[in-house]
Amino acid sequence: MKLKAKVEVLQESQRHILGEDLGQLNIKNLEQLERQLDSSVRQIRSRRTQNMLDQLYDLQQKEQSLLEINRSLKLKLEENSVAHQAHWHTGEQNIQFRHQSVQSEEFFQPLQCNNAVQNR
Repeated sequence: MKLKAKVEVLQESQRHILGEDLGQLNIKNLEQLERQLDSSVRQIRSRRTQNMLDQLYDLQQKEQSLLEINRSLKLKLEENSVAHQAHWHTGEQNIQFRHQSVQSEEFFQPLQCNNAVQNR
């Protein structure tokens, strides 16, 4: 078969697949075309389903990764919170001690002697 004839056969087949020029087909050819189309639709659906399953798997992996990162960040936050609370608590004790020290220094201030009063 010549190249031109092959091209014409392929173009005619393509038109049939697209639903064009079906009037010239007999029952046998229409049934064969229907089987081809059914097979193509099954392959397309199978491929689509596989793509969706692959995406689902990838999303589940990403979810697990994000959950692990979230757990790690939560632990770090809790550790920092405990450290800050301990530091804050220590700071409060130091502030109270300094405050008491300042009060005691004010309370025990030396008295000024006024020699003029004593000489009377």
